[in-house]
Amino acid sequence: GDIGPSGTYPTGYDGPDIYHYLYVNADELTGEPGVPQTSITGFFKGTVTNGAVTPVQSKRVFDADVPATTVLPNLGPNGTFTVTFPFSTGDYGLVAPASYGSRRAAGKLQINLADMLRAEAKLKQSIVKYDLLIKQIEDTADVLEAQYDLNSDKIGIRSAEFAILTTLSAARIAIKAVAVATKNAKDAAVTVTDVALTGIPHVIGVATDAFAPVRGLGKGVGAAALAPFVAINTVAETTEYALKETGDLTKSTFALSLEVETQKYDVLQKVKALEQLIRTEVGVRYELFDLKEALSQTVENFKTTLAQADRIGQERLSFRRNVAASTQQARYTDMAFRIFQNDALQKYRAQFDLAARYTYLAAKAYDYETCLLGNGSGVGERFLTNIVRQRSLGQIVGGFPVSGSVGLADPLARLGQNFEVYRGQLGFNNPETETGRFSLRQEAFRVSKPTGTISDPVALKKWQNILQSSIVPDLWKVPEFRKYCRPFAPESAGAQPGLVIPFSTTVTFGENYFGWPLGGGDNAYDPSRFATKVRSAGVWFEKYNSAGLSNTPRVYLVPVGDDFLRSPSGDGQGLRTFSVVDQKLPVPFPIGTSDLTNPAWIPANDSLNEDFGGIRRYSSFRAYHDAGSFTAAETVSDSRLIGRSVWNTKWLLIIPGGTFLGDPDQGLQTFINSNTDIK
Repeated sequence: GDIGPSGTYPTGYDGPDIYHYLYVNADELTGEPGVPQTSITGFFKGTVTNGAVTPVQSKRVFDADVPATTVLPNLGPNGTFTVTFPFSTGDYGLVAPASYGSRRAAGKLQINLADMLRAEAKLKQSIVKYDLLIKQIEDTADVLEAQYDLNSDKIGIRSAEFAILTTLSAARIAIKAVAVATKNAKDAAVTVTDVALTGIPHVIGVATDAFAPVRGLGKGVGAAALAPFVAINTVAETTEYALKETGDLTKSTFALSLEVETQKYDVLQKVKALEQLIRTEVGVRYELFDLKEALSQTVENFKTTLAQADRIGQERLSFRRNVAASTQQARYTDMAFRIFQNDALQKYRAQFDLAARYTYLAAKAYDYETCLLGNGSGVGERFLTNIVRQRSLGQIVGGFPVSGSVGLADPLARLGQNFEVYRGQLGFNNPETETGRFSLRQEAFRVSKPTGTISDPVALKKWQNILQSSIVPDLWKVPEFRKYCRPFAPESAGAQPGLVIPFSTTVTFGENYFGWPLGGGDNAYDPSRFATKVRSAGVWFEKYNSAGLSNTPRVYLVPVGDDFLRSPSGDGQGLRTFSVVDQKLPVPFPIGTSDLTNPAWIPANDSLNEDFGGIRRYSSFRAYHDAGSFTAAETVSDSRLIGRSVWNTKWLLIIPGGTFLGDPDQGLQTFINSNTDIK
């Protein structure tokens, strides 16, 4: 499986990912996150085939199906495989916790499940959309009904108002007519009165008013003539008022009609909007049915995929049973074929690896001699890496490697040709020999030495204390002695005391050979040389008591630190550090055809006379008496030190006590009491 809850897979389980069968990220699919708050434990049993348990999921049970007192059968050393399935409280329970992460590639069953959840989410959204549409239709109908009721009420109120206005207008017209008639009647009465009064004589007696009746008659005729015009005026005034009232009623009538028509338009708009919503409902309902059918199809797809998975499991089990025997036979046949086919190739490969190791060692030795491969340019690293990457021998003509070909021959040829060039440039064919002696007492430990016959007991005592502190009760306890020195006696002979004097050397301008500031009587090597190496070495004991000690004492001089050399390229001051391991290269035996055809022949074991890579140990060499003069014949031209750098971070001068006397402790004390310096 990919990532799942804590649990132990049965040994050999190679079934599908039961953790992620039904788990999906529902919050990403539906936007409805659910937090797992409970869990169900499932117990998975295997099937027994030929007495062996095959942990396939042929039967599944859950804890709710198993009584608490039931002990599930042990199907083998692995027992029952239990899996904890976390559940969510959301709509979909099997929601993957955040700790599950994500699968590297979703399975078909999980994809079908995701499609089903997306279809379900779309169906829910469509249901909500349909419900909202129905609510909108109902709300629009309610608003339309309320609008209709309001319009009816408004029209009723306006109609009642119009009836009242009509009645009031008729009444006003009638009242106006009465008022005008009354006024005219009053005016007529006044006129009659004036006529009557005019006909009455105003003078009685001598001055009798004889024309008073004539005036009255004339006034009456005038009044009678005005009567028709008064009647016409009454009708006209009444008609004018009636027309005004009629105009007002007409305005009210048109206003009422306009209100009715306006309300009809508003109601019609709302009716059309309602009709549009009702027509939309059909499409939404069909969409809802379509999404419902799509959800049903995704559910069926999920069931189909699950059934296919079960069938594949059964077919896989049947296939494994059918091909188990033939596969096993084919494996044994293939194994035998590979063994016989690759035997010679394996031997060649082993011998090639041995040749590559020699080539690599030759390159490291070349680098130690020239200091040119590791000068910081990266060329040397690439050169050594190229040796490791080679997979063939390359071209060899007349026993000599040829450069330019792919294989080990190319780096070997380059090393040889380059060294022939550098042989003269770096002075390998004409080395400069310089011989000198160094005082451990004065130059290394800075203990002064008297000159002539003058003695210095204090300085001598200090030197003797240095030697006394260098005594080791048992040289076998010194790791460097055990690793680098060839023992002079078996370890079973007992403890071997001796002197172990460590010191370091350098070739640095302004410093003596032991790293102290250069002073009077000090010695040093030339720092302008890129390399100063040992050609011969010797040890001398000053004031050696030859009468009380052996005449041929022997010592070990072992470089156990890192060698320092200078790179000849650039300004010549770039330092190189080498951790030298002086390994033994065993002598190879010739390889014949019978060796290659021998099944038991192993190149690394049978083509070498001893183990490869063992450390060559140093033997002791003779130390001489120092009589004040130097003789080159007293140095030891031992190959064990030839070629090593004189600049080393740690040297060990080991002087066994048994080389002085048969009693090593007495021999050491006698030597310390008589010796005044070691050179």
